[in-house]
Amino acid sequence: MGRGESRRVLRGSVFVRRAASFAGLALTLLVAIVPRPSAASNFKATVTTVAGNGRLGAPNGAPFGMVQPAAITRAPDGTVYVADAGGQRIWASRNGSLSIVAGSGPLDARGLYVLGGFRDGPAATALFSVPSGIFAAPDGRVFIADTGNHCIRVLNHGTVSTYAGLCRLRGSADGPASDARFDRPLELALTHDGSLLVADLGNGLRQVAAAGTVSTLVKSDSLTGVAVSPGPRHMIYAADDGGLIFLKDGARSDIVTIEHWKNGMPRAAMLGEIGHPYMIAAVDDSRLLYTDERNGNIMYFDSYEGALRPLTGSGRNDTRNDETGFADGPLSTALASDPEDIAADGSGAFLFADTGNRRVRRISGMNFRDAEQPSDTALSVSSAPRGRYRIAMIGNSMVWDDTIWDDSIEARLENDLNEEGRDVWVDPIRVQNTSLHSTFDYIDQVIVPTHRDDLVILFLNHGMFHVEGDDNWENVLLAELPVVARHLREEGIRFAVAFHPMAIDVLWAEYPLLEINGEGNALVPGGAIAHDRTMADLRKTGVPILDLWPAFYDAEREPNHRPLYGTDDKHFTEAGRAVAGDAIAKLVVKYLPPPHRSK
Repeated sequence: MGRGESRRVLRGSVFVRRAASFAGLALTLLVAIVPRPSAASNFKATVTTVAGNGRLGAPNGAPFGMVQPAAITRAPDGTVYVADAGGQRIWASRNGSLSIVAGSGPLDARGLYVLGGFRDGPAATALFSVPSGIFAAPDGRVFIADTGNHCIRVLNHGTVSTYAGLCRLRGSADGPASDARFDRPLELALTHDGSLLVADLGNGLRQVAAAGTVSTLVKSDSLTGVAVSPGPRHMIYAADDGGLIFLKDGARSDIVTIEHWKNGMPRAAMLGEIGHPYMIAAVDDSRLLYTDERNGNIMYFDSYEGALRPLTGSGRNDTRNDETGFADGPLSTALASDPEDIAADGSGAFLFADTGNRRVRRISGMNFRDAEQPSDTALSVSSAPRGRYRIAMIGNSMVWDDTIWDDSIEARLENDLNEEGRDVWVDPIRVQNTSLHSTFDYIDQVIVPTHRDDLVILFLNHGMFHVEGDDNWENVLLAELPVVARHLREEGIRFAVAFHPMAIDVLWAEYPLLEINGEGNALVPGGAIAHDRTMADLRKTGVPILDLWPAFYDAEREPNHRPLYGTDDKHFTEAGRAVAGDAIAKLVVKYLPPPHRSK
């Protein structure tokens, strides 16, 4: 099901009997897909500096500037708090003004760091030892992971006190907060029931319940990051030296399911893909951002489909720091240096502690529009602004795979049409690994009754025939497609079929040669003969046809064309998605109302 509130739920339909295959899909992909990092980020976003200038010079009367900003959090009132691990301070940034709100102690003789210590009491005289985690709670309290003192402190109304752990005593004991022991606590997060989660480096994922009891949720000797999703499932994400950990039903104290990316994967291969996740910021119930401190990258990861992209840096193993530096501006050219913590700022943007550059920075303008992933008989409410002409594009994984909005087929289609003044909004709907029959069920029994969309485009390919069955797909197409088209038409919803080639249909060079069978075909029916046969069948149904095959042939004939499909992955490349989006935009125009239509 798509994200967000469901508009309508249909029960007792044919689709319900097939919903289990969709419901189990997210779990299957979570443990089976190895993410594929792209060469560079395609997010159309920018990086700006929120606080700090890289110098140790004193701001606003403070004895010195930020020394080693290691952790950040944004309070509900907009204040950004920074844990300075090298300066043993807690800073606050408000409206561009940076000031110290807790911590004390002078710089050493070389002027590079402050020696740590321990002291509760008035914030101005409190002492910390390498504070490296921080979280601002809705009630005004600011929790601090006092890493070197092995305990959790809290700043509240100008006073610092110990919240959990025996400070200065390293250990692993659970139990009452005052008796519990921690071992180098790092990132903090708050669950929706008020429990504080602690990424405790030497012990694992710890939980400090609101009632004051400490327990261990996940054992690990290298856990560094934790975040809680703002989505309805309240997913808990954690990071350790082995990868990423996902905990479901995160709002409950008794976590029932733990999925780990290293299950069933060679450790070296996995680390080569996702690097070394350090600290985390949750986007929603399937997506997150994380810092890779060893490689100096900030990464984006979608756990549903395994989409992985570097936001800063190239995503490669850059342990020599050859790609670090400082540069604000477009995300594709921005530079960072040893980023440690990352956190959502509550407005759709993300803050990160650019530790090596002694700055706090913001990534803004990231477009997280995504494909709906149907898992039962419901559609989410479209996020389309009022008055937009809404287009739903539904299909198998070719509709949306290892992509982000900014380089998706749907974004290309939407942008092309809007440049003509048509004011459209495109919603991708991905029904993964399903048959024609199930897809028709979904259109007929979910999309038709909701009246959410003005135009439905079926993104059709031979892969859907293959799932349906080599001997059955044609019967299903001829029997069911006209019925679905009629039901849409009766409800005033326009309909078209965008028929596109798979890699094997274009050229063998676009397909892994080792997978081609003795007949030169990997998919049935496949090839130009199948194109003609399918087009003939589509014409019999009387539905509008958007034939994308000529556009792909034209692109393939270009002397310096980029690959249209992946080598080991038969889905579209960014170039292939561009061809598909542009071709649909050109062909669908005659089925659209005039530009500047207003609903």
